[in-house]
Amino acid sequence: MNILEDRQPQIDKLLRDLQIISNLAKYEKLIIKTDNEIDIDRRHFQPIRRYVSGDCRDCLVKFIETMAHTLTKEIDFLSGVITGDNEFTVKENALVILHDFYIHLFTSRRGFLNLIDTYSDDIPTKSKLELYYNTLDRKYISLRCKLNITPDNPA
Repeated sequence: MNILEDRQPQIDKLLRDLQIISNLAKYEKLIIKTDNEIDIDRRHFQPIRRYVSGDCRDCLVKFIETMAHTLTKEIDFLSGVITGDNEFTVKENALVILHDFYIHLFTSRRGFLNLIDTYSDDIPTKSKLELYYNTLDRKYISLRCKLNITPDNPA
């Protein structure tokens, strides 16, 4: 068992969450399911259902905060694997995962901007979402530099 296998479920969850966010259109909202998974909320009578289920904006912001923190932790770990004294295949796998994070961060930026637009009438929520958008955007730029990707070729 290599050092990446223990972290793979967390990495897969982050990539899945970023993929869902990338599919978010303007004025669509995210729902946090009971198993701490997110999905796009396309249910009927959203306001009533969200009120009854307790699925609120604060929960969403907390989820994104945790996701941003976990993403930073995993990217830092993978960067350490690449520069550390590890087997070539482990380094290569870490590099592939970092590239996957780069692509998913790139594609999720539009979804984050759409989410910010969705909450444009709620200044505190919008401000927090903008903060995490900027955090994730800096991670995207940092990965672009680490992976030596030129801005003209995002993937």
